[in-house]
Amino acid sequence: MWWTDSPPTAAEFRLNPAMPGTRLPAMAVVLSLCGAAVAAEDAPYAEYRYVPALGQIQVSTGVFDRTRDFDSRKVTLEREGILVVEAQQPRTFTRAEHVGAHVVVTTISLQPPVGHGEGGASSFSDVKVLLDGQPIVDCPFARGWGGIDRLVVDPARRFVTVAGHEGIVRYEGFESRKLVDEDWLFERARDARELIRNSK
Repeated sequence: MWWTDSPPTAAEFRLNPAMPGTRLPAMAVVLSLCGAAVAAEDAPYAEYRYVPALGQIQVSTGVFDRTRDFDSRKVTLEREGILVVEAQQPRTFTRAEHVGAHVVVTTISLQPPVGHGEGGASSFSDVKVLLDGQPIVDCPFARGWGGIDRLVVDPARRFVTVAGHEGIVRYEGFESRKLVDEDWLFERARDARELIRNSK
Protein backbone atom coordinates (compact mmCIF):
# COMPACT_ATOMS: atom_id res chain seq x y z
CA MET A 1 0.00 0.00 0.00
CA TRP A 2 1.20 3.52 -0.76
CA TRP A 3 0.67 6.36 1.69
CA THR A 4 -0.27 9.79 0.43
CA ASP A 5 1.49 11.56 3.31
CA SER A 6 4.28 10.18 5.42
CA PRO A 7 4.05 6.52 6.44
CA PRO A 8 2.81 5.81 9.98
CA THR A 9 5.37 5.31 12.71
CA ALA A 10 5.90 1.95 14.44
CA ALA A 11 4.03 3.31 17.47
CA GLU A 12 1.04 4.20 15.28
CA PHE A 13 1.04 0.67 13.87
CA ARG A 14 0.92 -0.80 17.40
CA LEU A 15 -1.79 1.63 18.55
CA ASN A 16 -4.13 1.11 15.60
CA PRO A 17 -3.88 -2.36 14.02
CA ALA A 18 -6.84 -1.57 11.75
CA MET A 19 -4.99 1.37 10.17
CA PRO A 20 -4.74 1.10 6.38
CA GLY A 21 -1.40 -0.36 5.42
CA THR A 22 -0.87 -2.31 8.64
CA ARG A 23 -1.11 -5.53 6.66
CA LEU A 24 2.00 -4.53 4.73
CA PRO A 25 4.54 -5.95 7.24
CA ALA A 26 2.60 -9.23 7.40
CA MET A 27 2.52 -9.39 3.61
CA ALA A 28 6.27 -8.76 3.51
CA VAL A 29 6.81 -11.77 5.80
CA VAL A 30 4.53 -13.96 3.69
CA LEU A 31 6.21 -12.87 0.47
CA SER A 32 9.66 -13.47 1.92
CA LEU A 33 8.63 -17.02 2.84
CA CYS A 34 7.31 -17.57 -0.69
CA GLY A 35 10.59 -16.28 -2.07
CA ALA A 36 12.47 -18.74 0.10
CA ALA A 37 10.50 -21.60 -1.43
CA VAL A 38 11.18 -20.35 -4.95
CA ALA A 39 14.87 -19.76 -4.21
CA ALA A 40 15.26 -23.51 -3.68
CA GLU A 41 14.93 -23.83 -7.48
CA ASP A 42 13.14 -27.10 -7.95
CA ALA A 43 14.36 -29.12 -10.90
CA PRO A 44 11.79 -30.23 -13.50
CA TYR A 45 11.86 -33.86 -14.58
CA ALA A 46 10.16 -36.35 -16.86
CA GLU A 47 9.81 -39.94 -15.71
CA TYR A 48 9.76 -42.57 -18.47
CA ARG A 49 8.30 -45.97 -17.65
CA TYR A 50 7.53 -49.09 -19.66
CA VAL A 51 4.90 -51.04 -17.72
CA PRO A 52 4.91 -54.60 -19.16
CA ALA A 53 1.92 -55.72 -17.09
CA LEU A 54 -0.19 -53.03 -18.79
CA GLY A 55 1.58 -53.02 -22.15
CA GLN A 56 2.02 -49.24 -21.87
CA ILE A 57 4.69 -46.58 -22.14
CA GLN A 58 4.08 -43.84 -19.56
CA VAL A 59 5.79 -40.46 -19.29
CA SER A 60 4.89 -38.17 -16.39
CA THR A 61 6.36 -34.90 -15.17
CA GLY A 62 7.11 -33.25 -11.86
CA VAL A 63 9.71 -31.34 -9.89
CA PHE A 64 12.18 -32.30 -7.17
CA ASP A 65 14.53 -30.46 -4.83
CA ARG A 66 17.77 -29.31 -6.40
CA THR A 67 20.14 -30.65 -3.73
CA ARG A 68 23.89 -30.07 -3.50
CA ASP A 69 24.62 -33.42 -5.17
CA PHE A 70 22.17 -32.63 -7.99
CA ASP A 71 24.69 -32.67 -10.87
CA SER A 72 26.32 -35.92 -9.74
CA ARG A 73 22.89 -37.66 -9.57
CA LYS A 74 21.78 -36.88 -13.16
CA VAL A 75 23.41 -39.93 -14.79
CA THR A 76 21.96 -42.29 -12.17
CA LEU A 77 18.52 -40.72 -12.53
CA GLU A 78 18.62 -41.12 -16.32
CA ARG A 79 19.48 -44.82 -15.97
CA GLU A 80 16.30 -45.10 -13.89
CA GLY A 81 14.26 -43.35 -16.60
CA ILE A 82 14.18 -39.95 -14.88
CA LEU A 83 15.30 -37.12 -17.16
CA VAL A 84 16.02 -33.65 -15.80
CA VAL A 85 14.12 -31.49 -18.31
CA GLU A 86 16.65 -28.68 -18.63
CA ALA A 87 19.81 -28.27 -20.64
CA GLN A 88 22.53 -25.76 -21.41
CA GLN A 89 23.02 -27.30 -24.86
CA PRO A 90 20.74 -29.32 -27.14
CA ARG A 91 20.44 -33.01 -26.22
CA THR A 92 18.08 -35.96 -26.60
CA PHE A 93 16.86 -38.83 -24.43
CA THR A 94 15.64 -41.89 -26.37
CA ARG A 95 14.15 -45.18 -25.23
CA ALA A 96 13.00 -48.08 -27.45
CA GLU A 97 10.76 -50.90 -26.24
CA HIS A 98 9.28 -54.05 -27.74
CA VAL A 99 5.68 -54.06 -26.55
CA GLY A 100 4.06 -57.26 -27.76
CA ALA A 101 4.40 -57.28 -31.55
CA HIS A 102 5.15 -53.52 -31.64
CA VAL A 103 8.27 -51.38 -31.37
CA VAL A 104 7.84 -48.05 -29.59
CA VAL A 105 10.59 -45.41 -29.73
CA THR A 106 10.18 -42.40 -27.43
CA THR A 107 12.47 -39.38 -27.79
CA ILE A 108 12.52 -36.26 -25.63
CA SER A 109 14.59 -33.44 -27.15
CA LEU A 110 15.87 -30.64 -24.93
CA GLN A 111 16.81 -27.12 -26.01
CA PRO A 112 18.56 -24.53 -23.82
CA PRO A 113 16.68 -21.46 -22.53
CA VAL A 114 16.15 -18.71 -25.09
CA GLY A 115 15.20 -15.77 -22.90
CA HIS A 116 14.59 -14.46 -19.42
CA GLY A 117 11.67 -14.35 -17.02
CA GLU A 118 8.70 -16.68 -16.73
CA GLY A 119 8.87 -19.31 -19.46
CA GLY A 120 11.83 -17.78 -21.28
CA ALA A 121 14.41 -18.85 -18.71
CA SER A 122 13.33 -22.49 -18.94
CA SER A 123 14.63 -25.12 -21.30
CA PHE A 124 12.19 -26.08 -24.04
CA SER A 125 11.52 -29.70 -24.87
CA ASP A 126 9.69 -31.77 -27.46
CA VAL A 127 8.48 -35.36 -27.40
CA LYS A 128 8.23 -37.74 -30.33
CA VAL A 129 6.84 -41.27 -30.21
CA LEU A 130 7.17 -43.69 -33.12
CA LEU A 131 4.96 -46.78 -33.23
CA ASP A 132 6.42 -49.33 -35.63
CA GLY A 133 8.28 -46.49 -37.35
CA GLN A 134 5.22 -44.22 -37.75
CA PRO A 135 4.92 -41.02 -35.66
CA ILE A 136 1.92 -41.01 -33.32
CA VAL A 137 3.16 -38.15 -31.08
CA ASP A 138 5.28 -35.22 -32.27
CA CYS A 139 4.65 -32.14 -30.15
CA PRO A 140 5.98 -29.73 -27.54
CA PHE A 141 6.61 -31.40 -24.20
CA ALA A 142 7.38 -28.29 -22.14
CA ARG A 143 7.18 -24.65 -23.22
CA GLY A 144 6.72 -21.31 -21.49
CA TRP A 145 3.01 -21.40 -22.40
CA GLY A 146 2.37 -24.94 -21.15
CA GLY A 147 3.04 -28.56 -21.92
CA ILE A 148 2.31 -32.19 -21.20
CA ASP A 149 1.90 -33.44 -17.64
CA ARG A 150 1.29 -37.10 -18.49
CA LEU A 151 1.54 -39.12 -21.70
CA VAL A 152 0.45 -42.76 -22.00
CA VAL A 153 0.90 -44.88 -25.13
CA ASP A 154 -0.98 -48.18 -25.49
CA PRO A 155 0.54 -49.70 -28.67
CA ALA A 156 -1.83 -52.67 -28.96
CA ARG A 157 -4.82 -50.32 -29.36
CA ARG A 158 -2.82 -47.38 -30.77
CA PHE A 159 -4.21 -45.22 -27.95
CA VAL A 160 -2.40 -42.08 -26.86
CA THR A 161 -3.71 -40.45 -23.69
CA VAL A 162 -2.55 -36.94 -22.80
CA ALA A 163 -3.02 -34.75 -19.73
CA GLY A 164 -1.58 -31.28 -20.21
CA HIS A 165 -1.94 -27.60 -19.55
CA GLU A 166 -1.88 -24.28 -21.37
CA GLY A 167 -1.29 -21.59 -18.77
CA ILE A 168 -3.71 -22.38 -15.95
CA VAL A 169 -6.10 -24.36 -18.18
CA ARG A 170 -5.82 -28.12 -17.65
CA TYR A 171 -7.05 -30.60 -20.25
CA GLU A 172 -7.13 -34.30 -20.99
CA GLY A 173 -7.74 -36.21 -24.19
CA PHE A 174 -7.00 -39.38 -26.07
CA GLU A 175 -6.29 -40.13 -29.68
CA SER A 176 -6.45 -43.38 -31.60
CA ARG A 177 -6.17 -42.22 -35.23
CA LYS A 178 -4.49 -38.85 -35.71
CA LEU A 179 -1.03 -37.58 -34.85
CA VAL A 180 -0.82 -35.85 -31.47
CA ASP A 181 0.94 -32.60 -32.45
CA GLU A 182 0.97 -28.97 -31.34
CA ASP A 183 -2.37 -28.25 -33.05
CA TRP A 184 -3.91 -31.24 -31.27
CA LEU A 185 -2.75 -29.86 -27.89
CA PHE A 186 -4.13 -26.38 -28.73
CA GLU A 187 -7.49 -27.90 -29.71
CA ARG A 188 -7.77 -29.75 -26.37
CA ALA A 189 -6.90 -26.55 -24.48
CA ARG A 190 -9.43 -24.57 -26.54
CA ASP A 191 -12.13 -27.17 -25.80
CA ALA A 192 -11.35 -26.97 -22.07
CA ARG A 193 -11.57 -23.15 -22.12
CA GLU A 194 -14.95 -23.33 -23.90
CA LEU A 195 -16.25 -25.80 -21.30
CA ILE A 196 -15.16 -23.44 -18.53
CA ARG A 197 -16.72 -20.44 -20.28
CA ASN A 198 -20.03 -22.27 -20.93
CA SER A 199 -20.31 -23.54 -17.35
CA LYS A 200 -20.68 -19.99 -15.99
